[in-house]
Amino acid sequence: MNAVILLEEHVTTVKDNGDIVKRGRRAVRILRPEARNWAGVLQVGYNGVSKVNYLRGWSITSKGQEYETKSGDVAERSISTYEVYSDAKAKMVRVPGADVGTVVGFEYEEQEHPYIFQDFWMFQRSEPVERSHYELHLAPGWRFKSDWMNR
Repeated sequence: MNAVILLEEHVTTVKDNGDIVKRGRRAVRILRPEARNWAGVLQVGYNGVSKVNYLRGWSITSKGQEYETKSGDVAERSISTYEVYSDAKAKMVRVPGADVGTVVGFEYEEQEHPYIFQDFWMFQRSEPVERSHYELHLAPGWRFKSDWMNR
């Protein structure tokens, strides 16, 4: 075990007009050096019908040093070079101080008006998850149906 996910939280809000706002939070404790590269970085994807409103990160090292990302720390990149997916991009942020014993946290918000109304929630990961939380808020008149796959 290289890291433990202390919190994985996902809140989805569906508005009257079909716009969806997703807010997420994640906190990870790095246990081994092998986890520094993935635990200290968060990437949020978007495309032509979605956008990332904000993406932030912070860390508290085992020595008590605190770090926080600034808006200039957020980078953007294309996810695919294939023409059909040319609008697929990602914003990512790397948090300073991500080393063994550090607790790393992230918050993000994305907004979309999708063609298909579905949401995914990964309550399990390859690393252990101490607490996972999903919340859905629907506008009046909307209803939901849940399906579980491969779990």
